[in-house]
Formats: sequence, structure tokens, C-alpha cells
Amino acid sequence: MKHAILTLLLLVVLTSAYSQTKSTKEISGTITYLNEPLKDVNITIKNTSKGTKTNDNGDYSLQANIGDQIQYSYVGFETVTITIEDVTSVLNIEMDNYVTKLDEVIVEGTSKTKKSSPGDEYNRKINTSHGNINPMLLPDSRYFSRDRIATQYRTLSDALKFYYPKGIDFFTEFEVDGKIFDFEPHVKMSTIRDIYVATIRSAKYPSPIQIMIIRTTNSEEYREITAEKHRNQNYYDDDAIVSDETETLSSNNLIKTISGKVTNLFAPIPNVNITIKGTSKAIKTDDKGDYNLQANIGDIVEYSHVSYTTVAVMVEDVTSTLNIELQEKNNQLDEVVVKARIDQKAIEFEKKMNVELKTSFGTFNPKKSGLAIEYVPGKSLNLGSPNLAGTLGGKVAGTRAVGIPPVLLIREKAATYVVDGMEVAFPEQIDISNIEDIYIVKHKSLVIIRTKMSPEIQEEKRKAVAEQHQNQNYYNADAVTTSDEATFSSANITTTQPKFIIAKDIHGKVTYLDAPMPLVNISIVGKNSGIVTSPKGTYSIEANVGDIIQYSHVGFATVSIIVEDVTEVLNIEMVEKQNELETVIVTADGKLGKTAELAKKADKTFKTAMGTYDPKTSGNSSAYIDGNDVTSGARDILDVLNGKVAGVTVDRVNMVVKLRSTGSINTDVPAIFDVDGVIVNGIPQIDPANIKDIHLLKSLASTTRYGTAGRGGVIVVTTKSGDFSAAEANRNKIADKYTNKDYYANDASQISLSSLNANSYADALEAFPNKQKAFIYYDEKLKNQLPSYADHIAIAQKFVSHFNDLTLSTQIFKELIERNSKNPEVLKAIAFHLQTIGRPKEAIEAYELTFKLRPQYAQSYRDLANAYIDNDQYKKSWRLYMSYLMQGNDVSTEGIGELIYNEMEWLYFSRRNQTEIKEKFVPKSENLFDFRNDVRIVVEWNSSEAEFDLEFVNPDLRSYVFEHTLAGNQELITDEKEKGYSSKEFFIDDLKDGEWLVNISYKGNKKPEPTYFKITKFYNWGKATETKAVSVYKFQNEREKIQLMQFNKELLVASK
Repeated sequence: MKHAILTLLLLVVLTSAYSQTKSTKEISGTITYLNEPLKDVNITIKNTSKGTKTNDNGDYSLQANIGDQIQYSYVGFETVTITIEDVTSVLNIEMDNYVTKLDEVIVEGTSKTKKSSPGDEYNRKINTSHGNINPMLLPDSRYFSRDRIATQYRTLSDALKFYYPKGIDFFTEFEVDGKIFDFEPHVKMSTIRDIYVATIRSAKYPSPIQIMIIRTTNSEEYREITAEKHRNQNYYDDDAIVSDETETLSSNNLIKTISGKVTNLFAPIPNVNITIKGTSKAIKTDDKGDYNLQANIGDIVEYSHVSYTTVAVMVEDVTSTLNIELQEKNNQLDEVVVKARIDQKAIEFEKKMNVELKTSFGTFNPKKSGLAIEYVPGKSLNLGSPNLAGTLGGKVAGTRAVGIPPVLLIREKAATYVVDGMEVAFPEQIDISNIEDIYIVKHKSLVIIRTKMSPEIQEEKRKAVAEQHQNQNYYNADAVTTSDEATFSSANITTTQPKFIIAKDIHGKVTYLDAPMPLVNISIVGKNSGIVTSPKGTYSIEANVGDIIQYSHVGFATVSIIVEDVTEVLNIEMVEKQNELETVIVTADGKLGKTAELAKKADKTFKTAMGTYDPKTSGNSSAYIDGNDVTSGARDILDVLNGKVAGVTVDRVNMVVKLRSTGSINTDVPAIFDVDGVIVNGIPQIDPANIKDIHLLKSLASTTRYGTAGRGGVIVVTTKSGDFSAAEANRNKIADKYTNKDYYANDASQISLSSLNANSYADALEAFPNKQKAFIYYDEKLKNQLPSYADHIAIAQKFVSHFNDLTLSTQIFKELIERNSKNPEVLKAIAFHLQTIGRPKEAIEAYELTFKLRPQYAQSYRDLANAYIDNDQYKKSWRLYMSYLMQGNDVSTEGIGELIYNEMEWLYFSRRNQTEIKEKFVPKSENLFDFRNDVRIVVEWNSSEAEFDLEFVNPDLRSYVFEHTLAGNQELITDEKEKGYSSKEFFIDDLKDGEWLVNISYKGNKKPEPTYFKITKFYNWGKATETKAVSVYKFQNEREKIQLMQFNKELLVASK
């Protein structure tokens, strides 16, 4: 009997447990509105505390029991309730927006007191610019109360986007507390009380228009309502007692002091006109772009400048600081011609406009004045004209000369002349040949003239003479000389102190073969003080940002390092002088491109010192010159080559030929000649009339057979006689000398990206059953305890790679940005990772902070502009690149300038319409075909102290090395620090059959933190089938050679 009862009880328990398990369901789905995902929709199980929210993609997942009711709620939308059934597993919900429509009832006030209905608050007449009306009785009326507005947003269009997904630009008029706007006004969302939308006709608008009327807590009407609530009803209104809340709304408390800075691309803008709309109050920004003014709550502050788009901002109760970023007008720089080397005319014009002119009414700066000013150079004047008025008339729009003798009219008013600071009564006596500059201020009908004898011009000449004799032991009143100690290394580079001196405490350890080095001399270039390392090789020294620290010891190569804003730890590995690396150094030089078409003769097979070459089957880049097209009168082969092929530079001074110098696996070295199978390292003496064909081999793939000597390209010349040298033995000897014997030793380790970026803290999170618990553990236990920012990065990446959650990963990255907002190297590492996980907007935030910290770094411009490209903001990217060019930066040389110009070329060729290029842009590449390449690789690193070797291995297993170390490439690293960049691009024009390899040997960064490398691979660069892949690698203690990537022709086919 007992056994029967126990069996029955067990059966009941198991049945109950089974039933309970069976009733629990995993519910998932996507929440949308108008087929667009909705983020942060609240999903709860009714009458329980269980709930969740949708992610960025509108997705959600939660557990519920059969019979539970799931509620989906979101501000501005109807709440949806669904009961769970036995078959329920996926619930995709389309939300419906909630709009309060009011009955057409007019509620007039009476002397009787009655309880208000729920509609009384909004269904009533209100004072507007169109009269005292009830908006809800107008056609197409809608009403939004403050609880129906998404107040977490900053702009009105975002707050109402669920009601107006396409924006609110179609509204003709906006009215905010009685003030009229014909554009979307800036209103703080938390102050909005009511929004009315309607279609209206009035005397002002005979045709129907759509208007939006907004009432905020700052309105007179609302303040009256607030005061009414607090009045003592036993008194008349005139004697009413108001509460403290009402008293805070007195007129004195409505006055706000507003301050801030006005900028464009983070640079301050002086002389911006700041006015309070509808009043005579006005000020201007100072030289630093700063301003300070008083305004009332509800006032509209306008920021205007002749070169920028006007911005209007409404003052609110919380407004105290307004930092304004102005955008350039679209018509700016239309006449600027952008070339690889910055247009000197544009630089000269900028210089002429930014001068201090002495006038009869004081000192005047044309650029900073904010006025429309026309500049006329003196050299453009017609010296044959009888007087100045005659030559100026009609030269500038709005001017003309009338009468005899001519009188100059500017906007139909007789011109006033100021010459060298003095007003001139008889302008006909001005010597035209003596004029240097003319500035025409149209709205004042004023002509300001600087002659060649003006004090400003004489001062400029004196400074030029002083500059010419600087550092040459000539005495000059303001000449500054530097000692020989101000130079270092073979680069012979001098340095100057930054404008603001920032002292840094630098410490570290000096070693040789991992053993400490005592008595190493450490000094600051240009200063007499210095120290030596301790017996343990350690040291500590104080230096300023921009200083150069030198490490020297007998028998070792001197190391020189520029101190940067983030420099704190410098661990130095010394190298013996006699142990200089003998590896072939191949830095970058020519971007190797194809000409548009080859002549039929160019397709024929030809012989070289390295064997037969078939252009049709090689797939490599080459150019062709037919001997029959040799210019008559050519003196030598240099004349034959000059101007015949795009990108070829003939240098008669140094007697060399360069096939391109636009950045790639090769260095900017001269080409060698292969004449009738004989390799010549100089200029061959050939009769131009004896030339049959010339083939120019420009790509890495086509010149690898020549070894190191061919890294600058090869010019293969076939003569008509074919007997440039009959000595076959000598030919073989020379060919053997130049053959590349640096074969790849197959010594690179193959390590996966996940293994390279492994982190113990991040790996430990995989033990948690789900992402929520893993994140709670990170947030509560790890976030404030982790020793390095690198640990946070690894954990953020783990939420993507293991938990497949971009939202949590992005949250960690954004918090990391806030904690490291003053460290540009950390910000760059974060931005690298955000770009790899497809978060371009957040990456822009990190790059913008870096730009503000390092506005003088060229890399800051490139990184931010490139991030804008990733976010499809092509126009913004172009303007930032233009900002870099217009500051006079040279982009014609190898390095960051060349990289920037190549990316500007990409915008020009591939995104010209979206970019809205206004300038006349002159690309380096002759055409799109010349610009294209099979492979482009961009390598970036976050630490400027990083040292490494990049090895490129072609399908023939020949090895080329780009060396980035102080011992082997001091000049390059110095250039990087002086210009502020840490990136390099490489091109491979045509891939041969077989595998290409790219290996890296990391050598450290002189500090305990890791270095992050972002490597971007472009396949079919510049072509319609272009694809891109981005990877980020972390290196810290690794010192072995590691294989980064391999690629072949199949990748090009796959991307098509």
C-alpha cells in the first residue's frame, strides 16, 4: 500500500514538473514601425516584474509561460498586448503610433466654476501670430502633449520622428512661444508642454500652409497658468500672493549670460557676428572665437559670418554655454585649383588677406573683418592706363569708371582712397606702377592701397632678409641662430619648441640583447643638461613635448626620439654600429598604374636580362614607347622619355629617371635600364635614332626578378642593332649581381587573429551561460579593476565574437572613450575596433576627440576624414581634406600627404557626385585606369613609438622588407613625428599566379602598453568591384615573425 501511494505521489510530481516545463516558452522577435526596427521598446509580462528591451536592430528575446500576457509599450505608440499560446515562439510586432485627436468642441470660459474635462488643457483658443485661434478646429489638426514626445532626443525632428519619419522640413512655419521661425527651431525637449499641428490660411499666407505651434514652460501663457495655481483665491488678482515657484519667473531671472566658442572644423573663427534677433544687441567673437553676451530666455541668438552658414539658437532656462560649429557655405573655394602640391596662388591669396593694414580709421584686417572685400594684386593693373580709376573700373563686380577724367564708382558711390594709411584727395596722382595691393570694401565705397614703400611691405622685406641669413652667422636684429647640437642623425633635422611648453617626466630602461645597459648617455638636443643610466639600465629625465631625447654609447648607434603628448615610458633597445641590418630595405615609392591603352606593339613578347617577358600573359603593369615615335632632335634617351608616359620624371640635374613616386612597396629610387639584355645602373649612352622599343616595368610584380636594384622600376630598351654589348659573359655577370637573392625563408608563424588578440579576462566570460550574466559580471566585478584599457577592448570584442551582441560591445567602447578622453593613443585603438564591428558613428566620436587633442597632427585629419567616408559623409570628408590642404601642407611627397591625396583621388573618381566637389581638382593619375590597382593595403598603428618590419613575399618567394625601426629608418620615424602620422599605404598593381604573403616582425613600442595595428585591404582598388576588409591586431610581447595575411588573384575574382 505504501509503495502504491509513493508511486502515485511520484507520478503526480513528475507530471506537474513536466507540465510546468512544458508551459515555459522562449519568445523572440523583432519590433518595427513602418518596416524600420524600433530600439528600446519596453517588453513586459503583465502583472510580473519580468521584462526586457529591444536592441538596436529591434530584436528581443524573453521567457514566458503559456497564458502569460506580453505587453509592448513605447512612448508615442499604442501599447500592444498578446497572450502566449502553446504554439507561440516568434512574435514580430508592428507598432502603431498614438495620436490624440480632439473633438471639435469650443470650451469658452464663464464666470461659473466647473471641473475641467480632460480636453480642456488643449481644446481651447490660444494666442498665435495668426490671431486668437483654436488650432484643433483647423483642418489636418493634430495635438501632441509632452508625454507623447520622445524627450530623450535633442532635436525636434528626432523627438517627432515616430510621427513624421521623413522629417518635419515640410512645415512652412514654426511658432515657439509667439516667436516665428521658417526653419526647424532649437528647443529643449524637456520644456515642451504642447505641440499643435494644423493647416492654416491667413492674410500672410493666402494659400494653405502647414504650421507647427509649440508652447513651452517658458511661455507667458504657461507662467500665467502657474501663477494662477498658486494665487490665494480669497484675494483679488491684483493682490494675489504668488509662490516661490512663480517668483523665480520674474523678469530679472529670465536674463541669461551666454558664453562659448565659435569654430569650423575645430578651428576658432574670429569676428563672427552674434546678434539677438529682433533687437539691436550685437557682438563679435574675439581672435580665439570666444564670446560673451546677455540674452533673455526665449531670445533667438544668431551667429553669422560672410563665409559660413548662419546658425540660430533659442535661449532656454538652462542655457549658459553655446559652443557653435559653423559650416562653410557651398560657394566657398569654387576657384581654388587643388593639385598634389598645394596651389601657391591660394596660399598667397590667404596671406594677402590676413594682414594688418594701417588706414585713416585705424588698423584693419581684411580676413578678420567679416566684410565682403575684393582683392586686386598690383601686378594685375594696366600700367598703360592714365589713372587708377580707369584701370579699376569694371575690374571688380559693382565698380565702374565714369566721366573725364574717370571717377571710380563703387555701388554707384564715388570711391574714397586710403594709401599707406593716409586718405588721398587726388587719386589721379597715385603712381600705378608703385602699387602692391588693393583692397576694395564695397559697402563703404572704400579703396585701401598698399604701395611697395608701405611700412608693412618694408617690414616683410626685412624679415625675408633676416630669414635668409638665419643660422649663417650673420647679424640681424631678430635673427635666431641654432647650434650644431640642434641636429641629429643622418637626417640632419632641427626641431622647434611647441607654442605651449608641456613638461613631461620620461623614464624607462635601456637594454642591449635584453640585458641592462649602464652608463648610456641621455641628453636633450639643444640643452646642456644630461644624465646616464643606472647599473640596472634605468633612467628618469624631464623633457618638454617636442624635445628630442638622444641615447648614445660608444660602439652603439645613437637613438633619437621626439617627445610627444603621450610620451611617458621609453624603453630603448640599443644596436651595435657594426651590426647594421643587411636586409633589403624596400620602403614605398610608386603607386603603379596602367595607362589607358597599349599600342599593339606593346603586346609583343620581348627579351630582358632576366628572360623573355610577355605583356599579354604577365598581367603586370608596363608602359610602351615606340622607337618610331621618338621626337626629332632628341639628344639622348632622357629626351626620349621626357613627357611620354604619365608619372615618369626625368631629372637632368641628377641624371636619373623615376617611374613614379606615389607610394607603394618600392622606394623613391631611380629606375635601372635593361638595354639589349644588359643591366645598366646609370643613363645608357644610346643614339635615339637606334631605339626600336622601350618598355617601362613599373609594378612590383613585374620587377621582382631584378631584385633590390629593380625596386624603382626597370626601363627595358631594345635597340635596332641589338648589340648594345656583345660581351655575353659580362652580361651574365651584371645580371647575376642584380638578381634578388633575398628569398623568403618560410620562417613566419601562422597565428590566428583570435589567438593573437587573446585575453584572459575576456576568455573567462565564455564560462557564463548568457551575455546578460557575463555583462553583469564585467560591470560589477571587472570594470573598475582591470589593469589596462586593452583588457576592456578585449572584453568588448568578446561580446561581439562570442555573444554576438553589438549593443553591449558598443556600450563598453563608449564608456571607455569617456574614461580615456584625454589619451589620443587609446582613443585611436578604440576607434580601430569600432570600425571593425561596423560602428562608424561611434568611431567618429573617438576620432573627433583625437582631433581636438592633436589638431596639429596630419593623421588627425586623415583619420577623421576617412571615418566620415566610412559613414557615407563624403562631403564632410572632402571639406576636412581641403582644410588640410588649404593650410599649406604638401601632399606631393611620400608619407601622410601622399596617402591623403590618394584618398582625395578616390573621392574624385568614385564619389564625385555625393562629395559635391566645388574645387577644380587636378588628380595625379592621368585617368581612372591609371588610378586603379589590384590591391591597396593601408597599415595604421596607434602608438608612434612602435617599431616593426613588414615583409612582402611574392609568388616566387622573393622577400621585400619595409623597415620601421629607429636603427634602420631613423629619417622616416622622425618625419612621422614631426608631421604627426602613423600609417603607410602599399600598392600592388597586378597579381601573378600564386600566393602573396605579408608578415610582420614586431619589435616593441618602448612602453608596457600594447600596440594596435589596423590593416585595411582593398581589392580591385578604384574599380566598380572594389571591396574592403578591415582587421585589427594587438602586439605586446610578441617578437617572432607572424604571418598577417595572404592573397591571390582569386580574391580579385571573388570581389567582382
